[in-house]
Amino acid sequence: MAKLVTTNGQTLDVQPRNEVFNLKELQEFVGGNIQMLRMPTGKTLVCNENGFNLDLPINKLATLLVQKGYNGAKTQDFVGDVLFVENCEIK
Repeated sequence: MAKLVTTNGQTLDVQPRNEVFNLKELQEFVGGNIQMLRMPTGKTLVCNENGFNLDLPINKLATLLVQKGYNGAKTQDFVGDVLFVENCEIK
């Protein structure tokens, strides 16, 4: 099941309308064009591709979850609402 991590620290379970998320659904969750990052945990992170240019707030929880997925390695900060999906949930 996919998890939407909001900038205010909420984590919400979300599901695709059909079996897998389509592009429009992913864009709706992150508020614009998407950027995807395959994680070593078997999930894919989906975020707003233009988040920094739009001055979206830093998503501390999403950034922490990404760092945890990379064994605590320092990563870039992620901004805006971030969606973590199972690889089988996207086309």
